[in-house]
Amino acid sequence: MDKEQQKQANKEAVKKYREKIRSDPQKHEERKAKQREWNKARMDEIKSDPIKYAEYLEKEKQRGKQKRKEVQQDPVRKEKRNKYYKEYTEKNKERVKKYQSRSPEQWKKINIARRYGITVEYYDSLLEKQNGLCAICLKKPNKIFVDHCHVSGIVRALLCNKCNSAIGLFHEDTEIINRAIQYLEKHKGLKDGIGLVLHVGGT
Repeated sequence: MDKEQQKQANKEAVKKYREKIRSDPQKHEERKAKQREWNKARMDEIKSDPIKYAEYLEKEKQRGKQKRKEVQQDPVRKEKRNKYYKEYTEKNKERVKKYQSRSPEQWKKINIARRYGITVEYYDSLLEKQNGLCAICLKKPNKIFVDHCHVSGIVRALLCNKCNSAIGLFHEDTEIINRAIQYLEKHKGLKDGIGLVLHVGGT
């Protein structure tokens, strides 16, 4: 059996297993519960590392684009998807109507709230309390990010991209950050007119 045949055999085995599980409601619910636990543990691990989390979000974004592209190019999958959406809309008219009435800004807040386990009202209160400014540099960013403790998961404040990335790259270690401050204080000679000034790209 070659590699492609093995891959196809694995797909068929997984398909049969899923059909077997779905035929037993109790086992199906148990399987779903285990999958949710596994997903939560995996996401907690990814979110604990800012760089890994940023890479994950980018991969998910690209994966979503690729999936939509594949569906558009496959008439069977496209028809199946359209049928599902049509049936869902018929069964959930009020819910769909409520969703469609939300603005892009409202959806953005809702998605942020879901990701970090806070309410939209709490997010709005943070934004108002900070006057739309970054909690560290006190500048108004084009895009603001939710900063949270990677140990407890508790949301701390709203930061700009640079400040949010900076504390992540310092591993949220106050000792390292303090040493960085001491380093800048020690080597502020250029500001005081001391040291070698390098001219890049000129004479």
